[in-house]
Amino acid sequence: HILVLDVDLAVPFSPLGILHTLGLKPEYAVASSGRQPWPTAFGSFLTPYDLNGFREQNTPKTKGLEVWHQRFCSIAPPGERWHSECDALSPSHLVAILWNDRRRLPDKEDFYPVKSAFNGAVLYPVKLIQESGAVYDNGDGQRCEHVGFHATIGKIKTVLVNRKWDMHLDPNFPGGAAWGR
Repeated sequence: HILVLDVDLAVPFSPLGILHTLGLKPEYAVASSGRQPWPTAFGSFLTPYDLNGFREQNTPKTKGLEVWHQRFCSIAPPGERWHSECDALSPSHLVAILWNDRRRLPDKEDFYPVKSAFNGAVLYPVKLIQESGAVYDNGDGQRCEHVGFHATIGKIKTVLVNRKWDMHLDPNFPGGAAWGR
């Protein structure tokens, strides 16, 4: 396995979450469930970290959110800087992320399927990367690199998020560029 970790996060990488993933879903690419406090919410609203790397597996209940999100992101043409920011700013994208993160699944289901997610860390089986031929790719230069990588892996096996592999970002050191660190 290969662990891809956002090393500029001020967070322990949660070894029990890694063991839980390896014990239950060793053949899947599995993202952590990293959390960050929402700015200006004074710690009362926690969302998954890395909104740019998330793409949900649409269901009939959520297809409308994807349509709204695509319209929101189409404000500017492909290749514009807007396309790297629209995922983090889109209200419908945030609702889709929260719905996936908080929905009730069958009893004891700690994992949920996505097209892509990062949330601070992903554990990849080496064999899955080799078989899929996945490479980090940012599409038009304004797409999160994890999205292209997971799209290729997803052709062979679904990407998952492990709710129990939980890492909480320090509000004093939010995710993103490591300014001054």
